[in-house]
Amino acid sequence: MAMGYDTESVLHTLRRLLSSKGDVRLIISDPGSQLRGASKEITTWRRGWDSKLLVRFEAERAINWKFIMPASQHQNGAAEILVKMVKGVRSSMMKVLGTQVLTLNEMNTLLAEVSQLVNERPIGLKPNESVHPSYLSPNSLYLGRCSDRIAAGPFQPDGIFSDDPRKVSSRFLLVQSMTSQFWKIWLRDYFPTLIIRQKWHVRQRNLRVDDVCLLKDQDCFRGEWRLPRVVCVYPDRFGNVRNVEVIVKPTQDGSIRYKSSVGQRLKRHVNNLVVLVPVEDQFNGDVHVGGLDVGELHQEEDNASESREVLGGL
Repeated sequence: MAMGYDTESVLHTLRRLLSSKGDVRLIISDPGSQLRGASKEITTWRRGWDSKLLVRFEAERAINWKFIMPASQHQNGAAEILVKMVKGVRSSMMKVLGTQVLTLNEMNTLLAEVSQLVNERPIGLKPNESVHPSYLSPNSLYLGRCSDRIAAGPFQPDGIFSDDPRKVSSRFLLVQSMTSQFWKIWLRDYFPTLIIRQKWHVRQRNLRVDDVCLLKDQDCFRGEWRLPRVVCVYPDRFGNVRNVEVIVKPTQDGSIRYKSSVGQRLKRHVNNLVVLVPVEDQFNGDVHVGGLDVGELHQEEDNASESREVLGGL
């Protein structure tokens, strides 16, 4: 986060980015005067130094800073999409803050929690051999580890747990409840933006069996995303699919009670689903998600049913 819009603030922001995310080789931005000033300043730093000394500074490779044409934001569309999303995050945060005044320490914690939640959003699939797909998020790329989700609580005993900021007993719990409120507001505002809403006279692609989707679920905990796979579609008399049946990985609660790994079947309207990876893009269309086709999935369901019967008879 930049503290200002001058060259000094840009340089400070760039150094914080390098310190937290690692080295940067390419920056593409609009030709703002403060950004051009920062690029010129960085170039000046290297002037006159011997190449061997630059190696000791770990600065032998300079940052390549490219500028788009003036008034041509479409040339940097990937960044502009993120700018739009950040504005949505800011709007959700302002709704949560309201008239509440936070200290610098509390605001830093809230911004870090919000950043973690936003960077947990699914952007693709991880290649795996499991029946249930797991998603790839920006945190997967930033952090470089398999588990990119952190604990979302609880921060109170079960009997007095509350996400209502008006019912908390400490400033720390206030920040955590505000984070939970942000998640609910941001998910409500962000999820519809993933759905392409054209007029009803424009025909769109129907959901198909084995499409991997994002599921809109109001009962999900903060930072929790569910990735179902379509197993059955219900077209109307015009051939338009409006309702589908999906299979989703069951939520694990750590109990010893047996839960089938096959998954839970749910019937949902297409407005509650967003296609993440269509079936035709999965492994060249030859192998379905997780390496199982529909027939193998049904076979696994039968095996799971037999296992439950055996366990029930013991």
